[in-house]
Amino acid sequence: MGVIVTRTKSRFGRYKPWIFFWAILNALIMYAMFSVSYSLEENSLKLYVAVTYLLCGETYTLYDIPFWSNRFYTF
Repeated sequence: MGVIVTRTKSRFGRYKPWIFFWAILNALIMYAMFSVSYSLEENSLKLYVAVTYLLCGETYTLYDIPFWSNRFYTF
């Protein structure tokens, strides 16, 4: 992830596009994770929780690494 962020060139800088886009997507996925439909069957509910939990972790990583890189090591 660090290499991808370092190679990013945009008019907003290297870090801000990653932080902005993935933070918003993480918020949407986190909302979906905690707004579970109780009409799902047991196996479907387990799959739903597992997928949203994994997506939440991935999107958190995709905006957290650029955030901390921006604070302490800017070019």
